Amino acid sequence: MNVPKKAEKARKNSKDYSYREDTLESAQEKAKLLGLVVVCPKSNQLFIDIDDASSMRRFVRCVLRLRGVSYIVRPSPSGLPGHYHITLAMPRTVTPLERIALQAILGSDSMRELLSWLRLGG
Repeated sequence: MNVPKKAEKARKNSKDYSYREDTLESAQEKAKLLGLVVVCPKSNQLFIDIDDASSMRRFVRCVLRLRGVSYIVRPSPSGLPGHYHITLAMPRTVTPLERIALQAILGSDSMRELLSWLRLGG
């Protein structure tokens, strides 16, 4: 299998680390050092991280099929053009696994959702 040089370099430089070790407390600690705040979704909310135009088109195409949802689109704090954070309210509570799956289906950053799944115990 051909592994891109950038990915191979990242793999060689990474420490033996499990994303399951990340906790809310460790994330809050890191955020505080960076002058940021960790925001957690409510039990019926999805947080969708859009990083490009095709992901936004996917979100629009998919969200139109959902009933009883509301959402707010905000520019990403990064300020990069075409990057958005979307908070979507579902009509019911969702499990953590449902949240990850729905966010991925709706076009959220695939690496973010993969890491979330790993933290969940995937």
